[in-house]
Amino acid sequence: MSESEARSASTSGSTAPEKAAGQQSAWSSPEVSAILSQYGQAMMRLGQLEKELEELKHKVPATATTPTPSSADIQGVMQEKERELRRKDETIASLRLQVSTLTSQLARSEEKLKMAADGNYVAHRRRGRRKWWQFWRRSSRATG
Repeated sequence: MSESEARSASTSGSTAPEKAAGQQSAWSSPEVSAILSQYGQAMMRLGQLEKELEELKHKVPATATTPTPSSADIQGVMQEKERELRRKDETIASLRLQVSTLTSQLARSEEKLKMAADGNYVAHRRRGRRKWWQFWRRSSRATG
């Protein structure tokens, strides 16, 4: 039993079937499914780009060692491939950032869902924010 399960078991008075039903309904939320689908798509794209990058890395040295009639052609091809590799690297870096962001979002959502299933989470939503000059309203309502 993990630490979080032990903590939730000790703080919650609900039975195991109630917890399982709460977690099932929590996992079926559209927000979590959207995050999971985005995460899966990003991971698939990341895998494809890494595969293409490896293929290009293997092709570049092979073309450099192949004898060709003009070195200008080789330089042009090498520069083009290097630019393509840089673009792929930038794309992979941005996808990795997206994956890490989605992973943290997913972790936060899972934590909120666990807390909601245990009854320990209250969604905090801000109502309309006051203008800076309405600061006196907060203090007058709190004292009066």
